[in-house]
Amino acid sequence: MHKFVFKSVLTALFLSGAPVVLAQTQTETPAVEAAPETAPAEGVESAAPVDWAARAQESFAASFKETCASTGDKPPLMERKPDIYEFKYKGSFDAPEDPEKTATLYRFFCDSGAYNESHVFFLNLSDSIQCVSFAEPFIHVEYENEEANDKVIGIKTVGLRAQNVLVNSTVDLKTKSVSSASMWRGIGDASSLGTWIFKDGEFILSTFEVDASYDGEKNPQMIADYRAENEALNETP
Repeated sequence: MHKFVFKSVLTALFLSGAPVVLAQTQTETPAVEAAPETAPAEGVESAAPVDWAARAQESFAASFKETCASTGDKPPLMERKPDIYEFKYKGSFDAPEDPEKTATLYRFFCDSGAYNESHVFFLNLSDSIQCVSFAEPFIHVEYENEEANDKVIGIKTVGLRAQNVLVNSTVDLKTKSVSSASMWRGIGDASSLGTWIFKDGEFILSTFEVDASYDGEKNPQMIADYRAENEALNETP
């Protein structure tokens, strides 16, 4: 009799070693011509500009003081500066003549191990800071002879869950997407890979792959793929 082995993607992170350095995508913010300075009206103080990166940092430190509270040589949460990514977009309900909006994404280092590094994302839209949650399949893996090192009999999606910590994440400004590549062990033959694209102010699931076989080879299986639906709507990421 086969026994179903329940495996949560996140619990397979194995965060227990030295940090991993990841390549990051950077963006150039277009120059904006400064408006001429005008003196404030008598008795009225001019408002100082909002430091949204600092706001995001405060939100991160307050919300993830337990999840990302690493010890050792990792810096305290309030000292972790985010990687900042800025891009323009138009919503599906915007008229062609409407101006583009600006979205700013803040990526914070959370924790790291021998072969995985985790990150948390915050987003600034319409002058407000919000934590980004990423939808992903919750999977149910069946192995032959009940052992994870045995042959994979099947992988079933039993639901969806919201994840706000991504592993080995990258940001692609060209496609306005975020990807993750969680290694279930160091050689990377077992893993979960996800991509989320930015649509109407949110990051929505585009693809999700799982390689549940500890066979020494990288052979992920597609679990969720919504690229065709986006292409049919002429919204290819």
